Amino acid sequence: MLSKNESVEGNEKLSFYTNVIKSEHNKLKEKVEKLLKTSFTDTEMPSFSELIDASAVIDNLIETFEVQISQKEGSVTVNRSGDRFEIIGNLDLFHIVMGNLIDNSIKYSENSPEINVSLRSAGNILTIDIEDNGPGIPGNYLNMIFDKYFRVPAGNTHDIEGFGIGLYQVRNIVEKMGGKIRASNLKGKGLRISVELPLAQVK
Repeated sequence: MLSKNESVEGNEKLSFYTNVIKSEHNKLKEKVEKLLKTSFTDTEMPSFSELIDASAVIDNLIETFEVQISQKEGSVTVNRSGDRFEIIGNLDLFHIVMGNLIDNSIKYSENSPEINVSLRSAGNILTIDIEDNGPGIPGNYLNMIFDKYFRVPAGNTHDIEGFGIGLYQVRNIVEKMGGKIRASNLKGKGLRISVELPLAQVK
């Protein structure tokens, strides 16, 4: 309805934003439906056998968050170390993992988010670090943020709406891909989420 409004149709900027809304709505709908249909405790397991270019996924996701980041006058920096970024897993679910982590970094950062994403391949492991300039998490809660329904009970994070299942689902997906995930506070201010995943074997 918004996109069909004459005032919107005649405004290039508003038309662009409505197209972004429609595009992101469709992506979100697809991902929600996939998550609702997929339970790791059910007999019907999703396939984790796709070859995924993690570097390309990160670039694609950052592009989709461009509007949110620019509205907050923030920035995202991507650094790569190594020459192998292919992993084996489920592409849609990996999108959910990285999208959730980047989205959290934007939401919990200061007024102007400064997000740093680094990809490092060494040996047989790909490490993806996502760092923000938010308030961090009290040390006694760091190991609990991936628990189902857990939400930090105080501070700025309590003001963000949520159900405490996003990071729980992220951890489940990462573990199903044979990886590990952990959180740590940065010196001074900010949080780092580190994801370690096995690199695809070179044939």
